[in-house]
Amino acid sequence: MSRVRRPFVILAVALGASIGLAACGGLIEESTRGGTESPIILPDTIVPPGAITTAAGVPEPSSAGAVAPDVATDPVVQPLVIMVTSDDGVSSAGLDALAAGLRTVEFTEIVVVAPQAGSVGAGDTVSSGPLTVTQTTTVSGLAATTVAGTPADSVVWAIEQNGLPRRPDLVVVGIDDTVNVSTETIALSGATGAARRAATAGVPALVVGLTPGSSDVSLAVQAAISWITTHGVELASEALEGGLTVFTNLTVPACTPHRGELEIAPAPLAGRDLNVAPDCASTATPLDDVSAYQAGFVVVSSIPL
Repeated sequence: MSRVRRPFVILAVALGASIGLAACGGLIEESTRGGTESPIILPDTIVPPGAITTAAGVPEPSSAGAVAPDVATDPVVQPLVIMVTSDDGVSSAGLDALAAGLRTVEFTEIVVVAPQAGSVGAGDTVSSGPLTVTQTTTVSGLAATTVAGTPADSVVWAIEQNGLPRRPDLVVVGIDDTVNVSTETIALSGATGAARRAATAGVPALVVGLTPGSSDVSLAVQAAISWITTHGVELASEALEGGLTVFTNLTVPACTPHRGELEIAPAPLAGRDLNVAPDCASTATPLDDVSAYQAGFVVVSSIPL
């Protein structure tokens, strides 16, 4: 049986009311059976609301008529492995919320690998000696691996040293309790440092930041899932082709409703105060990532490696 692997994204209705639309992606293979090539699952397959799931988290056939293959029994279907990390450490409430939110996305496998303690401002620095890892849990009890080192060290252990059983398809860093806008902040951030290390190793990476002190982290979880939904196929294709030249920085203002998602380049801080609260009622036209964030936009920036 010959197989051809290709990326895919499946849209699904989220299990949690606060999540909204959820996305999932991964790699599937087409199999040649009896000389006829037939796709196991199509890119636009919709997982019906209320679908019953197996222990592996895969929807079973429902009365809505959609039939999804069982990952446990069909070797040609693989979930998208998403590694979640943070520069705020494994005990970060933001990391826990992000990992829990992504776990509601169908056809994904979430693994948490994070520094033992916070390393804000560590940039992309890595340790020179052997890395010590420990098995633990997040604040809500999700299984996690801690690395005694920097956020970039977590990526080194998981990807470059093959610490995980399977290489992740995507690294998501957050939810960072920092506004990662301006060239100066991005250069110093341990969160963006971890993402840069992952992308340099050939794994797509996304940083998710939220206004510091925000009590509603679901805003950032929703933004992350929406972005993954939109860009999943593109990310998988770039990774398979070895064409990664950037990672993505997503900064979410705590005000609501957001004015939309705006892709815009970073700029020097130029004396501006990042502690100024974002204003979603603003009518200002942003010129860069700092002004876009403060004017109430969800800011998306492609950061060169």
